[in-house]
Amino acid sequence: MKKLASVVFLALLGCGTARVMSPAATFLLSVDHYRAQLRDLEKKPDRWPERQELAQWLKGQYLVRFGRSAEFEQLVDLDAKKRELLIALRDSQLAAERAAEIKTEIARITTELENLKRPVVAQLEAAELRVPREPSQALEAIAAIGLAAMSVEALASGTLSRAAPPTINLAGKYSVTDYGPFAAVKTPDGQIHRCALVLLDEGVAGVRCGKRCQASNY
Repeated sequence: MKKLASVVFLALLGCGTARVMSPAATFLLSVDHYRAQLRDLEKKPDRWPERQELAQWLKGQYLVRFGRSAEFEQLVDLDAKKRELLIALRDSQLAAERAAEIKTEIARITTELENLKRPVVAQLEAAELRVPREPSQALEAIAAIGLAAMSVEALASGTLSRAAPPTINLAGKYSVTDYGPFAAVKTPDGQIHRCALVLLDEGVAGVRCGKRCQASNY
């Protein structure tokens, strides 16, 4: 897997050099790769075997990192099916009756995908919280969980690009905003920490957060 643009050097954050593998951040690498590849593969309808192979690859990545998850596998399968239906709708020769059937099926799949997001995010959160960390590294876990949750949201919604930085609230206390090259974690006291993924090994990532700064800096 190629090193992704969301991975930056630790030195940019002014942090220490401790290396803690983050399951959620590593998952984010896989999803980012999956979505980046789909942007090219979806341009040509006849490349459906490669799209299917890519979906199987993503399920395999999850299996290796977290174990088998029926919910995640179903989410990926439904996402792949929905994408193929959307590609089919682009066919100018498609009969109106068939187009209506496809739209109904897409609506059903969208509802199922929404129902799968919560259990998948819960699995990622549980895996992240099992990682031994110092108390001072709590923000890293929050950033990783937030970024992974937004990644699941994007996967379930079928979004391959974004118009604005997405934000998610966690435990009613923290908010995480994904700016791409880095994330901003806002704490209950109003402070904002700049965090980013750090590549620890091929396909393995951690998260490091920099010094505190005021919210007005963002």
